Amino acid sequence: MKKGEVKTYKINNEGKEFVTGYFTKNQYFGYSSFIKGLAHFENSKAITTTQLYKITKNEIIEITKNNPSIIYEFIDLLASNLIDVKEQLILLAYGSVRKKTAITLLKLATTNFVNSENKITISRSNLAKSIGIAKETLIRTLHDFKVEKLIEIEPKSIKLINKKKLLKIQ
Repeated sequence: MKKGEVKTYKINNEGKEFVTGYFTKNQYFGYSSFIKGLAHFENSKAITTTQLYKITKNEIIEITKNNPSIIYEFIDLLASNLIDVKEQLILLAYGSVRKKTAITLLKLATTNFVNSENKITISRSNLAKSIGIAKETLIRTLHDFKVEKLIEIEPKSIKLINKKKLLKIQ
């Protein structure tokens, strides 16, 4: 990505959306289909005004022929994504709503979704969809975190106040 914010997502048979990832400047997405030679198996949507680079398969082949160290960067990227997905699966399968919400907020706090005031800027709807919970459940959980003085809530942003306590939530 050159600039902007994009979410990737899947929709199940009942029409429910689950956000599978968020991407910002200098990040790659869509490469799994490319590598496997398959049709895209998830959707993407720009969240903000976005500019993308499109790299063809032939361009990738040429780049890697002339610069084999790039292959190791892609392997590292794939391995990191695999680890992240496995951690997310364990969290989704066994984590409480509070734990899922806390971990997701902590992850978002390390991305480009944090503005200049150190606040996470994401819609409540997208946040709920990335955790796999109902928006109403998310709002109640965020309210509880606010009462516990773990976060501050504004209409379009969330500021993490106590990251250590968020990390310890079970």
